[in-house]
Amino acid sequence: MPKLFFTAYKKYFYTMGRNNDKNIKAYNDKLHKAQDKAKAKKIAREELRKAIMKKFNEGKSSQ
Repeated sequence: MPKLFFTAYKKYFYTMGRNNDKNIKAYNDKLHKAQDKAKAKKIAREELRKAIMKKFNEGKSSQ
């Protein structure tokens, strides 16, 4: 195995391998931030879709 593999593994093992409260909290904070960001994007897409459909239907009904 190359030395790089062991170095990367060792770094991972010593940084996230310890399940202490600080690491768990940091991981959960990152996870929740990513989930909130994805949820906000989904809501923005839905609002944009509604606005486009409303505009389309108004143009369709006026014809």
